Amino acid sequence: VDLNNQYSSLFKWTGVKVDLGNWSINNKPINKQQEDQISKILVKKGEYCSSYFLSPDRLLEIKEASDDVGMDTNQALSLRKQLLVSKIIEATSKRLQININKIVKRYNNN
Repeated sequence: VDLNNQYSSLFKWTGVKVDLGNWSINNKPINKQQEDQISKILVKKGEYCSSYFLSPDRLLEIKEASDDVGMDTNQALSLRKQLLVSKIIEATSKRLQININKIVKRYNNN
């Protein structure tokens, strides 16, 4: 590590090893077919909450589904977060497009 750069004051080596708990980097990528299969279970219609607000039964359902496709639960929750963000962006862009179309019609009519 080069400590002579401009960021050296931000990133100082402490010499202390940090225990990451049960965090695992042994996750394996899944193919598109598996992603499509689990996506239907990860995000349900009308569901916009983060993983912190899911019921224990819902978390168990996600865990079982992720195990079925060979995915770690944390990996599945991360994919769920990405899918929820995509869902919100898509819904917002549709609403914006509708509003833009209304504005264009009003402008063209005047």
